[in-house]
Amino acid sequence: MESQHRGKKRKRKSFLRNAKKYGKQGKFGRGSHLNEDIYQYFVRVLQLLQTDSFETEEEKAIFTNNVFDETINEEVNYSCNQLTSTALDKLLPAASDTVLRRFMEAFGENLRPICSDPYGSHVLETLLLTVLQRGLISDTQSEEADFTNWVIKVSKFVLNNLEDFVWDTYANHVIRTVIECLGGVLSRTTGENYKIHIKPNIKTTKPSIAFIKVPSEYTELLRELVHRLSAWPQFQDLPFAHLTSGLLQTLLSVLKKTDHELTEKLILKLLDECFTLRKEEDQIDNSEHKSNTPDKHTILSVFEDVSAVRLLEATITNASPKRYTQIYAKCFINHLATLSQHPVANFSVQKLLDCCTEKGEFEAIYGELEEHLEEILKSHNTGVILSLAQACKRLSTKQGNFQKMLMKALHCIEPKERQIFLSPLALNLVTYEEQANSKELYIHLNGSLILQTLLNFNKPIQVINSLLDMNIGDLKTVLTDPKGSHVMDAFMKSEYVGEKSRDRMINKLQGLYVALACTKHGSRSLDAIWDVANLKQKILIMDELSAKEPIMNSNQYGSILASKYYLPLYKHQENEWRDLQGKEFRKKKLFADIIGDSGKSS
Repeated sequence: MESQHRGKKRKRKSFLRNAKKYGKQGKFGRGSHLNEDIYQYFVRVLQLLQTDSFETEEEKAIFTNNVFDETINEEVNYSCNQLTSTALDKLLPAASDTVLRRFMEAFGENLRPICSDPYGSHVLETLLLTVLQRGLISDTQSEEADFTNWVIKVSKFVLNNLEDFVWDTYANHVIRTVIECLGGVLSRTTGENYKIHIKPNIKTTKPSIAFIKVPSEYTELLRELVHRLSAWPQFQDLPFAHLTSGLLQTLLSVLKKTDHELTEKLILKLLDECFTLRKEEDQIDNSEHKSNTPDKHTILSVFEDVSAVRLLEATITNASPKRYTQIYAKCFINHLATLSQHPVANFSVQKLLDCCTEKGEFEAIYGELEEHLEEILKSHNTGVILSLAQACKRLSTKQGNFQKMLMKALHCIEPKERQIFLSPLALNLVTYEEQANSKELYIHLNGSLILQTLLNFNKPIQVINSLLDMNIGDLKTVLTDPKGSHVMDAFMKSEYVGEKSRDRMINKLQGLYVALACTKHGSRSLDAIWDVANLKQKILIMDELSAKEPIMNSNQYGSILASKYYLPLYKHQENEWRDLQGKEFRKKKLFADIIGDSGKSS
């Protein structure tokens, strides 16, 4: 299993199906107690929300109000039940101001138990975000003050209980939501629901904005939270625990948008007091602590812990150029080859490459890695190679050298006859010898992305020739594969792939167009070709498709393309079809010119 897969998602059973099953067994949801009538009522509510069978938005708004009428004097009780909390969580963003105030009052009297409740805490988070957004579109200052003051009240309560809440699974996530509210982070869904269901005539784009300006009281509370966390004696331990690492990641992303100076201070504190510290056992060259990982005892402790690595990645993402350089110098320099082969640390190297903006800095990073591509390939950390390729493209440097070193790692640079196998080997991310022993071509996700990146290099001639030299069977495998089909997008749309090369590819695929059109991913490969094909090339494709019109029309994907390409018109009135294509070409060119001009003026 490759280290890129941090964890597989298990297929979840339908929550609603399970709710019905447990209801028949007399089990009415985990958490607070419900009677059977209320339980079954909310099962029906969830069923209606799932099917979304409302004819009008007004009908849905009436339904929402009716559901909340059932919660009067039961706001906390229903919020702390597994089933009813799910329904409330979905409906709260569309609740009226009156309903929100009722929930605000009920929750305000029971904040401590709700913050730590497995179900109530989620409803509280939704309520916080909804109240934050509702304050933005309130009609009066008094309404806005009510919502603002409640957010401040909850934030102060959380702040006063910070030492307890950071270690609590559910309260920790409430703190994260409070941080987002204080920083002005908006959820797109809640504001839009309110706009649609409650005040459909309101004209505002505010709920769709990711970050908004917040009252000064919010900013001061956010700063106080940062100062309290930073002053903790156990601050050094926070990056190495799952809950607190996630909390700090949220804090960094919000702070970057609200307080640049405080962000810089927090990153520097993390760097100096957490990331660059070594545990005592790491500082002792003791044979008991050695492992098969190359030079494991020389890398920092931060790279051995998944939670800390994720926080380090967030730090790199949110760092200024100056802090980025410090992170690189203190954590990565002279260890990049080892870290790139590490099952956990390689993700940090990917992030370091993805966030690099200085050409000189990247060239120094590249210099450490260029001779180790084959070792990285063997460690299956192919994401590092992809990030390296993308950085070469983004910064327009080391492109030719990267391609040469990749060919060396794939064993296709010498003898020269092997160079024509660059594309299939890159797609599979295996060496020439390994591919020779394989009967079929496998498409690796990162391999496909690397090949797409190579096609967008300034001089991709070797990749182009390699693709054009592939046998038609392998090309069909690539173009009908969910990962490989995007290679055709890159080939056809890259500004560095010439017209003659595109023409050769279109001619090479003759005899394959019907097969492509009649598969899910092959049809999108054909569409990528069609989008850039000239009239002569389109006629070549249409001649082949029209000869198999019954097959096209009887196929799910083929029939869509037959309609899109006006196949019946081409077969019976070719001249009219040609005129139509000319009109579409002129329209597309006109829009391209308009977009190009607006891009230049901006």
